[in-house]
Amino acid sequence: MAATTPLAIVLSACSGSEVHDRLDSGVDRLRAPRSTPPAPANPDQKLVDQAASAIASMRAMLLPHRSEGTVVTDLINLHTAHLRVLGKPHATGAGGPGGSAGAAKAQIAAREQSLATLLATKAGVAQDGDLARLLASMSAAVTQRVAGGLA
Repeated sequence: MAATTPLAIVLSACSGSEVHDRLDSGVDRLRAPRSTPPAPANPDQKLVDQAASAIASMRAMLLPHRSEGTVVTDLINLHTAHLRVLGKPHATGAGGPGGSAGAAKAQIAAREQSLATLLATKAGVAQDGDLARLLASMSAAVTQRVAGGLA
C-alpha cells in the first residue's frame, strides 16, 4: 500500500488532463524515433563495384576456355570465390577473346596481369583496412596463378 500512496498523492494533485499529458510525455521519451537515419554510405562501395566488375569480366573471358587447362579452371574458381567474398556472386561481365588457343592464352595472361594490377591499385586507395588487405590478397592470388603460365 505504501508503494501506491505516492502515486495516489501525485495523481490527486493533478487534474485528469494533466495526468494524461504527463503520462504521454513520459511514453514519448521511451519511444524510438519515428524514423531512423539511413546508414552512412560506404566510402569504398564504388571501389568494390569496380573491382567486382573487373573480376566478373575476367571470369566471363575465361569461361569459354575452361577446357584448355587446369590453370584456367583454377582461375575461374578463384574469381568466383573473389566475387562471393565481395558480396557480388552473380556479377557478370563481357565475353572472352576468340581465335586460336595460343592467342587466347596470351590475351588471358595479359588481362589477368592487368586485373592483378587493378586490384593492387584499389587496395592502395581503399579507406577500410580490411578491404585493402582483401584486395591486395586477391591481387597476389591472381599473380601467383598466372606466374607459371596458363598451360
